[in-house]
Amino acid sequence: MRSLIRCKCGCEETIPCNIVASFKLKNNRVPNYLSGHFKRMKESNKQVLEKEIHFCACGCGGIISFKPQYAWMGWAKFLRAHAMQLKPKWNKGLTKNNNALLKKMSEAKLGISPANKGIPMSPELKKKVSDSIKEGFKKGRIVWNKNKPMSETPGYYENSKKAAIENGKKFTGENNPFYGKKHTAESLKIMGIKSSLANKGRKILWVDKLSGKYHWNWQGGISDYPYPKTFNSALKNIIRKRDNFVCRLCGITQESKLHAVHHIDYDKFNIDISNLITLCISCHAKTNKNREHWKLYFKNLLNYNKENVA
Repeated sequence: MRSLIRCKCGCEETIPCNIVASFKLKNNRVPNYLSGHFKRMKESNKQVLEKEIHFCACGCGGIISFKPQYAWMGWAKFLRAHAMQLKPKWNKGLTKNNNALLKKMSEAKLGISPANKGIPMSPELKKKVSDSIKEGFKKGRIVWNKNKPMSETPGYYENSKKAAIENGKKFTGENNPFYGKKHTAESLKIMGIKSSLANKGRKILWVDKLSGKYHWNWQGGISDYPYPKTFNSALKNIIRKRDNFVCRLCGITQESKLHAVHHIDYDKFNIDISNLITLCISCHAKTNKNREHWKLYFKNLLNYNKENVA
């Protein structure tokens, strides 16, 4: 039985039945070319097309470049995106002044109003959005900022600083709605009454929790005790000179502003030289938190230096 399938390269030869059967069994479709004929067709097309010059059909006068890898497809009719120029634009002749959609798009782009302002979500859409989010979490979706403080959010400090500057400009000087005005005695009295009513019944105000015995780092009021008289400028200069007037944490050299002298065990009465170390003002403030860590860190640092000197 002879095959009725002819090779599509133009040679008019028929493809043998055994090749059709095996190809169909393997690829679940009939072959289009005899073996090697497709490659031969590509080469012949390439040679022909390389000699021809084709212009873009949009009328721009641009020359369409020949790409060998697409030789089997023939020449393209248009340069990229030029076919769209023949189609009329949907917004031709329309502006944001005479078209509601364009006006809405313009305002959304400028940040004046969101694109969906004034269009409430239907109950069906709300349920669909909610179900989609829940389904995502069931499949293992994790929120991008999970267990991350706001300070680690990309652009947090930049955006916060920018917003603070912009808001400051809006409400400073004559831009402030209260500029040049003063509270009257009656308004001050009303504000005081409102404040007292808001705090009525509270044993401890929130501001009190930040100081005194309610503070998380309360040490029994030892900060009020004075330093011993022997912890004077002469002793501090000895420590600074020992450390070469350099902050032992960040390495910055002392200039016009004197470095602080830090008590490693946080006991202001222990003024032994081995308990004192030079820190800049910034690093000294940093050591007020996580005290156990800094105790161990500075002790190891001084012990390491002693061993090296010895």
